[in-house]
Amino acid sequence: MSAYAKEDTLSHDKIAAKYNLQAAIIHEGSLEFGHYYAYAKVPINQELCNAEKQHWVKLNDHTVSPATIDEVLQVARGMTGVIPTRAIGPRPTLGANSFSTNAYILFYTQQD
Repeated sequence: MSAYAKEDTLSHDKIAAKYNLQAAIIHEGSLEFGHYYAYAKVPINQELCNAEKQHWVKLNDHTVSPATIDEVLQVARGMTGVIPTRAIGPRPTLGANSFSTNAYILFYTQQD
């Protein structure tokens, strides 16, 4: 691991680093088909980039909508549901008209 970390971060005497979740890429579907979208924590105002002045948004194709950390965590941990009957395209193998969501990639920033 030393080839991939700063020398001062390898000490076991230090307190473990703490991280904040900043974004999540989500996969919705099955192994056979699916769709990717993202959640990200963004500043409310570009001049105010501290943690208290940030909120979550869902970025899905051309749509950006407000989100909550509870929604992000629920979707990232995995959930299942039913595909609306208006959906077009192949059906997943999870069962008739079903889908699942899971975190594909999580992005963190280290706290100071």
